[in-house]
Amino acid sequence: MTTQTSIDFQSTFEDILKMGDPFKLGVHAPINRIKNNMEKIVETKVIEKSVPCVVQGWQDEPGWAPDVFTMDSLGKQLGSKSNMPTEMVAETRLLYLGIGGTCLMLYADKKSASLVEAEAIWFVIPSTHYAKARAYWRGLNQSLDSEDYFASLQELSQAEFPIYVLRQRVGDLVILPPRAIHQVVNLGGASIKYAWNRATAQALQLAVHNVIPLYRMICRPESYRVLLLVKNSLEFMLDILLAYDTRIGGIERTPSKAAAAYASRLGNSWHRDKFARDYRILLCLYAYCLRHDAIMPGIIPDTNHQVAQPTQRENREPTRCDFCQTDIWNRQFVCLVCATSADGHDICLECVGRGRTCQHHASHLRLVEVFPTQECLLLWTQATTAWNTSTKLVRLREAPFPLNLDLQAPETATAPFSAASVAYLRHVGPRLPSQNVACHRCGATDRHLVNKQCQSPTGCRHAFCERCMYNYHGDKWHNVVASRAALWNCYACRGVCMCGACRAAAPIVLRGRWAVRHAPHEWFALPDSVNRPAVSDPPLE
Repeated sequence: MTTQTSIDFQSTFEDILKMGDPFKLGVHAPINRIKNNMEKIVETKVIEKSVPCVVQGWQDEPGWAPDVFTMDSLGKQLGSKSNMPTEMVAETRLLYLGIGGTCLMLYADKKSASLVEAEAIWFVIPSTHYAKARAYWRGLNQSLDSEDYFASLQELSQAEFPIYVLRQRVGDLVILPPRAIHQVVNLGGASIKYAWNRATAQALQLAVHNVIPLYRMICRPESYRVLLLVKNSLEFMLDILLAYDTRIGGIERTPSKAAAAYASRLGNSWHRDKFARDYRILLCLYAYCLRHDAIMPGIIPDTNHQVAQPTQRENREPTRCDFCQTDIWNRQFVCLVCATSADGHDICLECVGRGRTCQHHASHLRLVEVFPTQECLLLWTQATTAWNTSTKLVRLREAPFPLNLDLQAPETATAPFSAASVAYLRHVGPRLPSQNVACHRCGATDRHLVNKQCQSPTGCRHAFCERCMYNYHGDKWHNVVASRAALWNCYACRGVCMCGACRAAAPIVLRGRWAVRHAPHEWFALPDSVNRPAVSDPPLE
């Protein structure tokens, strides 16, 4: 629920547009002009060009059924099919009550939003200018992520990015692009806004690469279980393709009735083109999810180490990290010893890689998974086979996908190792010979601290523990070991080590104090007696 605050707003819609830049008029389209082309306009204008749209008089269109504005009917008209199991479906419908002089705080949805029944002025910043908007709000000592600030008209007028202005009257439908930043001013008497969030393939792409990392950083739980939704949506799209192109062979899978019903729409060329674009996006996102959870042996410095396979989780219900609150779709670490609930103590791969753990430390955690690797790879093989061999999509395919996805190495030569690889290295580190080396600077041999050994071609094999790496040089261990750009030269080889031996060997080079620039702290939720922070986390008070 978003807080609404009373404001003094005197400007009219026309006054705002007369102010000129950065305010721009959003798309206002009468329903009688676009009713036969509405879905195409939404796709080309709102989704692709990130321009908000008001469909005027949507409520008064006589072609709609009498019950079109009931909560269930709206979903049927615009697409209500969820690719999640019933018990995991998030509530995507919201009801906002407003009256003249109140506002809806500035915030961003990671889904496309459709709203009706209101009289209001909307200020919408397109997602293409999200980074500029965040920087501008930081300059105002505010945060877009906290959703507790209403920007004044004067503050908005000084922005160096476009701000679309929309007027919504009773019966108008407002359609927003995914991740559009928006705030609303209510005018006149009491009004009701009925909002419905709709997940598109493009919205999932934005959520995976932009929104989820941000939520993890600020410890904000997500509602839609995006990564699991990617897998389930790809399964549904595969069923649609199999129902549409019956000549695809070699795949033992029976499409559902819902998939067969949707496949009938692909006879239209526009729907077929959109389906092909969405299918390709989901394939790329699914490959990203698989690589994220894959353990790449190349990160282990001990060549004779055999990577242990995760155990199967009995409960397939998605879990949430007890540190950063991020949603876990497949692989995670769990400690049943210090469990505070029936599902155990759950830690995501990113948090384990950073060094966040329970009192039993990373070496005592257990790696578990929901979906076996073979099951995940089978879906990939089936989905890519259908894509590569479909005769009805042959003109729409940009390029074939490999049938066998190599999860043993990063996607490119310079791509970092996966989060699962870094977490696994920390997990097995105390048992590796390469980790049983004293820190060059502090001499620590703490089995709960991991280190990084020098890879200089000069033969230097100094090791630095993660505490010294961060406290004296500002480097985070998980970032250093994940990088594959070049061999890592230690601080002694670079002439920046401040230990007594190095200062004695090079007193002129190392004279004076060295300022260490630390990256900003990444907060985690529930800093208590169970959760133990990483070296680079803020200390518990």
